[in-house]
Amino acid sequence: MTRPWEAAPARPWEKAGVAIYPRTIAITRPASAQSTSGGAASAPASQVGGSVPYIGLREPTATGGTSEPTIATGIPASIQALGSRVVAPLDALASSAAGPIRWKIFIPASALAKGIILDRDIITDDEGNRYDVSAAYWNSLGYALETVRLEA
Repeated sequence: MTRPWEAAPARPWEKAGVAIYPRTIAITRPASAQSTSGGAASAPASQVGGSVPYIGLREPTATGGTSEPTIATGIPASIQALGSRVVAPLDALASSAAGPIRWKIFIPASALAKGIILDRDIITDDEGNRYDVSAAYWNSLGYALETVRLEA
């Protein structure tokens, strides 16, 4: 005997040929600058001077050296460009740069639980592009992440 829930149709994004969530992403969380060993990262800002090591976001290396623990992989997603935000002051010229292009990443609710993705997490898509999460918003359909693509 077949029970109704066993014969339920596939969810829309799981059907072959349906491209609601056509991309696959991985989520990592960068370690804080305070957790690096020695150097300027462990000294108070008032005591830093001279040559200071880079403590920004780094891509993982080929040997696996990374400060970004993996949170989730193989997550279905839809990535859409939003355009740029004006970040120039009011007295800027018309030809001034408008700011970075913002990207919206949608993840279905069935793929990840609420609270898994946090602001400042890093999203890596199936094409190798990396995005910094500036707003991790959860709604009834899942995550709607506002991001900025990180340049190499």
